Order: sequence, then C-alpha cells, then structure tokens
Amino acid sequence: MLVIDEAHNIKGIDKVWSSAMLKAAPHVNSRVILTGTPAPNGYEDLKNLFDFIHPGKNILGFNINQLKRMSKGATSSQPLNDVAKSFFTRITKKNLDIPGQTFTPVSIPMSARQEKIYRLIENKVVSGRKKSKVFMHANLIRLRQAASNPLQLIEPIEKELLNNNLIEDVDDTNNLMSINDISVQIDDFKNETDLPKLDYLIKIAKEARDKKERILIWTYFIKNVDLINKHLRRHITGVPIYEITGATPVEQAETTYDPEVELTREKTLEQFRASSPSILIATPQCIGESISLHKECHKAIYYDRDYNCGLFIQSKDRIHRVGLDASTITEYIFLVSKDTVDEQIAEKLNDKENRMMTMLESEGIPLLSESSDENQLEIIESIVKAYNARQL
Repeated sequence: MLVIDEAHNIKGIDKVWSSAMLKAAPHVNSRVILTGTPAPNGYEDLKNLFDFIHPGKNILGFNINQLKRMSKGATSSQPLNDVAKSFFTRITKKNLDIPGQTFTPVSIPMSARQEKIYRLIENKVVSGRKKSKVFMHANLIRLRQAASNPLQLIEPIEKELLNNNLIEDVDDTNNLMSINDISVQIDDFKNETDLPKLDYLIKIAKEARDKKERILIWTYFIKNVDLINKHLRRHITGVPIYEITGATPVEQAETTYDPEVELTREKTLEQFRASSPSILIATPQCIGESISLHKECHKAIYYDRDYNCGLFIQSKDRIHRVGLDASTITEYIFLVSKDTVDEQIAEKLNDKENRMMTMLESEGIPLLSESSDENQLEIIESIVKAYNARQL
C-alpha cells in the first residue's frame, strides 16, 4: 500500500513530486490519498490525485481543459462531483466534535507618528487607485507594513528616493513630496514609543507567562518576526522564545545540525512543545500546514494578517484539531490597528471564511481557489470607502 498525506502537493503537472508518485502508483496493490484541500487552485488539481488512485484510467472522464473550464464557472461542475463522489470519503469538523473556539479582535489606535506615515501612504492609494496593478499591489503591501511596523518601509522608500523610481509617477512632483514626507516620518519613528500594537502584544505575552501558557504568534512579514522576537526578549524574562521562518532549515536525514548553532524546524517545535510557558513566532507561509500543536498550545495571536483565506484557515487549524480534550477552549486574538487596512482585511477574511466553511461542509468537492487580483481590488475599494467616510 502507498499512502500520500497532504496529497494536494502532487497536483502539479510534470512536477518532481507528482511525477515520482504517478510513476510509483502502478507498482503497488493499493493506493490512498489524504488531503483537506483536494482542489486548492481549481478542479484541474484533481487530475493527478485520481490518476494516482487509478493509474492508467481516466476515471473522472474529463481532461485538464474541461476541468479548468469548470473552475472558471464556464461549465457546470456537477457532472464531475457526480463521478468523483464514489471515490472519496469526506470527514468534516462537524463529524469530529472538536471543542469550541473563541475569537477576540482587539482594535488598537496608532501612535501619532505611525498614523502620519499610514495616512501619507493611504493618500497615495486613494489618489492612484486607477493605476496599474503593480502600483496598487506595492502600495497595498506598504499599507499593511505601516499598520504593523513602519520600519519595514525603510528599504523600499530609500530605493524609490535613490532611483527616483515611483512606478508610474516619476514626473509627479506631489508624489515625490509624499515619498519625502514618509521618509522623514520613518527616520524619526521609534518602535519603543510609536508602536502600540507591539506594546499590546507584550501585555498578552506577559499574561501568558504568568499563566504558564504556550502561545503561537503569527505574522506574515519576516521583519516582524525579528521585531517581535527582539522586543519580547527585551521585555520578558524566564520564557524561551522560538521562531520559524523560511530561513529555518527543514531536517534532512543526511545532514547533521549543531543545535548550539542552528535549530531545524523539527527541533524548534520539539523544544516549544517541551517548555511551558514558551512562545513561538512563525509565518503562516512556512508552517501553515502539516504541523500539529493542538495538544500543547491553545492560544494564537495574529500580529498581522493578509487576505489569503485558505492560508488563514490552515494556520488556525494548527492548534484546533481532532484529539483535543472536550474541556479545551482554543483562543484566537487578532491585533488590529484602528482605521487601517487591518480592518478591511479582517472583514473580507470573515466573509470569505464563512463562504469557504460552507463549501468545506458541503457534499461535493470544495473549490477553494482565490483570485489575488480580486482580493486586492476588494480591499482597495474598502480602503477608499473608509477613507471617504472619515472625510465627512
């Protein structure tokens, strides 16, 4: 028997993992796949999964182009679901009777200097919303950075000033003045005094330490991992602090690691689980799936979020899974900079999560694909709407 867990990772056509598994499939007597997201990007992701289960047979009866058309809504997916339902078993969270969760959004006013930086960038977004996708994508990221840690803006702002590279606004004097204003404000910015969100995080961490709790802190920005780690070490004693990012190596059987020099992801998680209290800072992009912390950790703090709902749901599930004691309450705390893009992202994530959970609990194969362009457009429209409302 050959079993593939997280089988959506073999969805890629002619990729290394998928090719290897498809070649191995005919040589075993039985094959099983396990996945929570069988079609993360589109129904075409199903082809390799079903080709692995029944090698050499097109049991779905649809080619890649037909599956792509279903993903886009050009044709009905019902015939696909009718065929596929005989070959899989759905187990939803409702079937598992997992204990409850609590969700606490915390609205945190920005400092005067942070707000000045944020509003300058917001003005650029509102005034330039009809410009290219590249322009809007860059400035949307900067809004998220300004709402969580404006010092992340130092390098991109310096690059714009050095190269006079304002994307579409090279000759725009007002825009150049805006960039200069942002640069001046960032030069005077101090995390110790100008970042209330960070202070609130320290407060939560101290309370967790006093209760001997383990906490998981999520952030989508690498520089925020460094910021949070340094700030926690400066203000909290007696608590081991760990971090996992893309730079944290994955343990390899043929490689020897010196724990005094470098911890692998596996060793980091092992030490986090073994210590109480303890703190783990991580990016959802890195350990948003395939990691289980629910037996040891029951509290997650989101320092910032983005608009990828699938990744958000996966990150939450790291501490809320089958196997929890019936009395365990899993707690999520969302830190939100008031009157910023944080609020628009939270609103959109809530809406999308409700839709996704409805699909996940349905009988058919859930299609969880998201359009990045559509996400950004919706967020920008919300930013403009909130901006106009504040002007009244």
